Amino acid sequence: MSETSQKKWSKSSIADFLINNAIYVVLLLLVIIIICMDSSFLSVTNFRFIITQASTRVILALGVAGLLVLAGTDLSVGRMVGLSAVISASLLQTPEYARRIFPDMAQLPVFVPILLAIFFTALASTISGYVIAKFKVLLYFLQ
Repeated sequence: MSETSQKKWSKSSIADFLINNAIYVVLLLLVIIIICMDSSFLSVTNFRFIITQASTRVILALGVAGLLVLAGTDLSVGRMVGLSAVISASLLQTPEYARRIFPDMAQLPVFVPILLAIFFTALASTISGYVIAKFKVLLYFLQ
């Protein structure tokens, strides 16, 4: 065995690899344990369920990734998702639902509450971004 191959696989390099990639190692171990406990985990249906449930988080993560790469942070994304969920859920209630938020409002087509949720979320995000940029709100928290 040559000296470079010994150095390549020394204990410190393995420890560094595990420290730098700990989340991936833990995730891989969890997947292996779950597969051993329940072999139906590898089914196509299960993967479809996982992808469906993770899709909203992936969309949010892609939106925030640009901010993180540019050394900025935005903690309001979760609040904006909550705002859009409240708006769309309150407008998408069927007329038969006894505890409607707007009892006299007719049932709306699906695209109307979605467009309204997008509009009001974009408006709230614009106001939040303006306040942060104009008044340097984040600088006060970082000092």
